[in-house]
Amino acid sequence: MPFKFQTGIVLGGVTVALALTNPTKEDHVRKLAAETLAPYSAEGSDSSLVRIGTAFAESFSDSVVDYHNYLLFSTTTRAGSDERLTLGFFRFVHVEKRSD
Repeated sequence: MPFKFQTGIVLGGVTVALALTNPTKEDHVRKLAAETLAPYSAEGSDSSLVRIGTAFAESFSDSVVDYHNYLLFSTTTRAGSDERLTLGFFRFVHVEKRSD
């Protein structure tokens, strides 16, 4: 019986932690913009063109990215499509690699 109780406490704690640390749309957009512009930034340098591109990508994202909040995790997809772009949980946002 104690094992089942402890398992319930752990699962409950993980569920609450997932809900409290679910990334916002802004977190998803920021990570997507950073991953998209990463090839253009030379070895970590923060050039003005990359900063402008990041700002543009973040402001432009509302029309091209749909945010889906599932309480325990969240995703973004292309607007009008089911193609998943990012998956987020525990404040971590993973960008799906596309095979272009």
